[in-house]
Amino acid sequence: MRFPIFLKILAGGILVILGLTAVTLSAAFTLIRDHYIATLATDLRHTAGLLRMEAEPLLEGDPALLRERVRAWGGRLRARVTIVDADGRVLADSEADPAAMENHRNRPEMHRALAGEDGQDVRLSQTVEREMLYVAVPIERGGRAVAAIRMSLFLSDIEGLLGDLRRHLLLRALAAAALASLGAFLLARHLARPIGALASTAQELASGRFDARVFLRRRDELQGLAEQFNAMAGRLETLFTESARKTEELNHILHSLHDGLLVLDREGRVVLDNPRARAMAGGIRPTGRPYWEFFRAPAFLDLVKSTLETQQARQGEVEQDGRSYLCGTTPLGSAGGCVALLHDITELKRLERIKRDFVVNASHELRTPLTAIRGYAETLEEEAGPEQRRHASIIRSHADRLARLVEDLLTLADLEERGPRLEKELLDLSALAVSTAALFEPAARAKGLALRVESQAGPVRAETDRFRMEQVLINLLDNAVKYTERGEVVLSVAAGEDGALVTVADTGPGIPPEHLPRLFERFYVVDKSRSRTMGGTGLGLSIVKHIVQLHGGTVTVESTPGRGTAFTVVLPKDRIQA
Repeated sequence: MRFPIFLKILAGGILVILGLTAVTLSAAFTLIRDHYIATLATDLRHTAGLLRMEAEPLLEGDPALLRERVRAWGGRLRARVTIVDADGRVLADSEADPAAMENHRNRPEMHRALAGEDGQDVRLSQTVEREMLYVAVPIERGGRAVAAIRMSLFLSDIEGLLGDLRRHLLLRALAAAALASLGAFLLARHLARPIGALASTAQELASGRFDARVFLRRRDELQGLAEQFNAMAGRLETLFTESARKTEELNHILHSLHDGLLVLDREGRVVLDNPRARAMAGGIRPTGRPYWEFFRAPAFLDLVKSTLETQQARQGEVEQDGRSYLCGTTPLGSAGGCVALLHDITELKRLERIKRDFVVNASHELRTPLTAIRGYAETLEEEAGPEQRRHASIIRSHADRLARLVEDLLTLADLEERGPRLEKELLDLSALAVSTAALFEPAARAKGLALRVESQAGPVRAETDRFRMEQVLINLLDNAVKYTERGEVVLSVAAGEDGALVTVADTGPGIPPEHLPRLFERFYVVDKSRSRTMGGTGLGLSIVKHIVQLHGGTVTVESTPGRGTAFTVVLPKDRIQA
């Protein structure tokens, strides 16, 4: 149960007031009683001092006379008067028979009086069994106490005298407490009202009313708090407006995306999606549910799982419900989870397939006429005269170039097919390098080039397709020998930290830096006129790249104009065996 702060402040103030009133009254009653008792003791001491002057001559006279005088003093003074001798024996008492009273020497006040000092005590009387105030003074002769006179009063009489005073004090204290409680009530209301206004405005802010403000007319800390609160509310309103605007912009962006977007948390649940992603999920909104309930393509599952586990971006092709998507997954950093973007490439894949089919079909169709052209050209070379033979040679040369282009196109089309078959075997790359380099030794000698094969001690084995790897080496060596005019061509094989390294380096003219990024594109040549003269097709390096990627490796190029070029093929470690 919640209690308003007004009641808490009021209750606290009243408790403090009542506590202070009780403590004050208790202390006042005690002080007044002690002061009144002290005043009566002083009066009794003075009166006893006067009586001892009259009692001293009677000590040696008739005991009856002494007792009579003592009773007279007690009646006149309305106090009990007792006289004892030096041994503590009671000689006379105004209210009791001295013979029946016990020795008083051990009474505190009597003990001090018989020792020559004034004595005082408050205790229960053993004779009359009532609480009394006792004051005793010595009766001296020759500087020695020979007796003592004691006067006493019943404290009940004193309490009666103090009763009226206590009642008056209590009434005044209660009136003061009532006034103080009224002040506490006004103070509690004065403090609780602005706090309540702040709480009410805060509740409005929490419910979404960001224009709510609190207004106070005070000159204290609460006024400053209200001003800061209003400033905070203004900033919240600005932030909320900005957030709402950005959220609306984000929704517009998400709705305008032609790609499917999924934001996943670290557990793989969808926290944000767009309409395109819902269409990919079969029209069901996947928000709040695991992604694998809607996107069950193995490739997509592997991409997301890898990104969530490694916090590394991934990219790959995904097949979902008969359509093809290019999927990229990006981690969300410390928040966990990832973002998956699916771009529909179904039409691109269809066009690519049409283009590839066209290339294959056209290449197959070109083979027959090219074979015929080459055959007739060779026949003309044998039968024609010198001038006609030169023309036939040109025809055969261009037919050979077209045949090589057709073969390269067919090879590239075959490599680009999804899931090409590689006939892998445990292959010694060093031996393959030696046998392949032997094919180019005649051409190298003809140009005066040194063709060397360098390999580490012992074989470097890898699970590769012999035919495809031989194609890689042939294309790289062919380019190196073809474009190098002097110096040497070096084919090196080694096992490095990243995998098997196969490098073909030459001392040719080199390649300008601006051409390096596009070097592996189809039909891209650095010097078109030189390539045409050399009979190049512009597809060799593209074929090299595809074959190396099929083996899970990479191919890179380094070149310095005027000093030569080096192509490096790296096969990953899991494909290498000692």
